Amino acid sequence: MPVRARELHRTMTPISRRSFLIAGMFGLAGVLAPGPGVLSSLAAGGQDPVALGIEGQNLLAAGEPQQAMAVLGRALSMVPDDPWLTSLLGRAYLAAGDHVKAGEALHAAASCAPEDEYGKLVRSWLDETQPREETAAQETEESAIPEESSEPKAADTDMTPLEREAQKEKAALSDTRTSAMRVVLDPGHGGFDPGAVGPNGLQEKDVVLDVARRTARAIEAEAPGTRVFLTRSDDYYLPLSARTALANRYAADIFISCHANASRTRSAHGVETYHCASRASSREAARVAAMENAALALDEAQKSADRKADWRPVCAVDVESILARWQSAHHWEEGARASVVMQDVLSRNLDMRDRGVHAANFFVLRNARMPAVLLETGFVSNPAEESRLSRPETRDQVAAAVAHGVAALARNGREGAA
Repeated sequence: MPVRARELHRTMTPISRRSFLIAGMFGLAGVLAPGPGVLSSLAAGGQDPVALGIEGQNLLAAGEPQQAMAVLGRALSMVPDDPWLTSLLGRAYLAAGDHVKAGEALHAAASCAPEDEYGKLVRSWLDETQPREETAAQETEESAIPEESSEPKAADTDMTPLEREAQKEKAALSDTRTSAMRVVLDPGHGGFDPGAVGPNGLQEKDVVLDVARRTARAIEAEAPGTRVFLTRSDDYYLPLSARTALANRYAADIFISCHANASRTRSAHGVETYHCASRASSREAARVAAMENAALALDEAQKSADRKADWRPVCAVDVESILARWQSAHHWEEGARASVVMQDVLSRNLDMRDRGVHAANFFVLRNARMPAVLLETGFVSNPAEESRLSRPETRDQVAAAVAHGVAALARNGREGAA
């Protein structure tokens, strides 16, 4: 039975449009959108802006920016202020080489929600894709303003503008409040990716989003001055690579990926903490990593298209990867130490079995430029723990325990600095 445009428009909520926007930025248009033939007849009729938007998105994925601009222009004539359509038009301009119009469209799309994580990500992504001459001109204008330490250090030249801004803010905070730290909480899964689903239908994505929100409030209450960021603030999908990128851009001191576990063995229960390592510490750790890395199938679906669009020459030696692995080793060691602290605090504060600390090659932790841990707080596959995790009081307990762990890490950091 063919999809009706009006039904699609009715089900396309602002949150789902946001998923399309973020997915488009990271080359997932072909994964999320129906194939070009599914909605082409609806788009050709020009009666539904959502159908036209998806058709334009498919044309972009197929490498046809000029045709995409025409289709998206018709869609925007019906809903001129739609951020999803505006961002798609900006990407079409960018693919066609018109950086000025691309900048105008993408900034307009980001300004629709300037304080939201995805809006900031669009702006930062836009800064990275601007021509080098334009970026240099902007930096020259900024450096003309008399400001202390306005020139970036040599070590900062590979940072995006948002990363530099975060580092400046972090330095300013450390001048006045030595206890201040920056925490990024990453609620796993989201949108069309539910994560683990319990026997009674409880979805991991809902549990961890609510827990992360409660944790942010608990951290701010326990450690005033701490800056807490969430990689996603609502029910939308975010690629694994984008989660780590956000943590790096916020110059976080600790990255905490929040999850709820699942197992084929219904009796499995308890809490455990993971850190990144090239080899899994056990078969069970490898299984959990494989489960959490499953979203890579979505992230990598357009990798061949991304390679075609990459301007960089093919090199026999990938210097960037070598340097990244060398730098990651230090952060992985810090993550291992942080995981011990977190697991100790969680096991003492939660009425859950202590399943210990484990290591595996989690993609979401791999490229973090700070200590990074992944928490599995209970099993939604266990009927008893599923019932507990569905209750607000349990989620408050988990949030409070994570906040205690963050406070412990902050204390350890201050003692180490002293």
